Amino acid sequence: MINFLFQKCGKHFETEKYLRNHINLNHEGQTAAMCSQCGKVLPSIKKLNRHEKFIHGGYLCSCTYCPLTFKKSNQLRRHLYRKHSNEYTKDSPFVCLVCFHIFPTAEALNDVHMATHAHLRCTLCPKIFEQKSQLVRHLRVHTGERPFNCSFCDKTFANEANLKVNNTPFTLQILQVL
Repeated sequence: MINFLFQKCGKHFETEKYLRNHINLNHEGQTAAMCSQCGKVLPSIKKLNRHEKFIHGGYLCSCTYCPLTFKKSNQLRRHLYRKHSNEYTKDSPFVCLVCFHIFPTAEALNDVHMATHAHLRCTLCPKIFEQKSQLVRHLRVHTGERPFNCSFCDKTFANEANLKVNNTPFTLQILQVL
């Protein structure tokens, strides 16, 4: 198991992320903030405010065609295109399939708007992504990169979600021993 030591205080951490959090909270003057609703500790007031807004802040965007609500406008646009396509695109059939914005003409969509997504295009296949993190995750399909290592076994993973699924049985075993 990899161990990260912070020599200034002598504490050991399982991951580099935990070490960085410790340094930020205890050695660089950042103030930890705890969420009053769920008890989660965040490294700063700014991150606490963002957490409260997106996790506990309620829904911000409502669908005009059904009772569903969404936390982000891009989620609403995707929903509108996929579930209410006839109503959503009746005024304009030109929809960006990356961010689901609608445009009055094909030229406005293709010549102007699509350039905003050019930096999020995979260079190895025709896929385009809305967020840089999605492109980075996708590129691992082509490169075979598996940067997430299990600290309990020798397996590696291309994404953190699969690592967490793998770690669940190990974590449960540890909790049963305690």
